[in-house]
Amino acid sequence: MQTFILMTKLSQEVSKKIKERPKLGREWLEQVKEKCPEVKFIAHYALLGSYDFLNIYEAQKQQIAAKVYMIG
Repeated sequence: MQTFILMTKLSQEVSKKIKERPKLGREWLEQVKEKCPEVKFIAHYALLGSYDFLNIYEAQKQQIAAKVYMIG
């Protein structure tokens, strides 16, 4: 498997709803598991700076890794 990273930045609308952020994150992860069951998540980090989160995951093909990026 190949290792990929996904760096995300929350929209201003989502950033204002800080209490809803954990729920939105869980919903996103459930969508990824449903649509890309072959993806294996390695780590998830909250960041300071230009991006809000960093996800590290493994996938067999770049096309599958790209699907993770498109879910949102």
